[in-house]
Amino acid sequence: MGFSPAMFIKKSSFWINKNKIIKIKFDWADEYFAVSVCESDVNNVREYIKNQEEHHKKKT
Repeated sequence: MGFSPAMFIKKSSFWINKNKIIKIKFDWADEYFAVSVCESDVNNVREYIKNQEEHHKKKT
């Protein structure tokens, strides 16, 4: 039995706080985006995210 995306997000923030992964209380923003990518695309996605502001400037 799998989790819905919302339940997975909820459980992940609970796990992060329970295990004290960061020093402050972790909470997801009201609006968030999560997606999985294949390992071969990870670097391309990272570069896209790093340059996201530049991509948005070009589209508006």
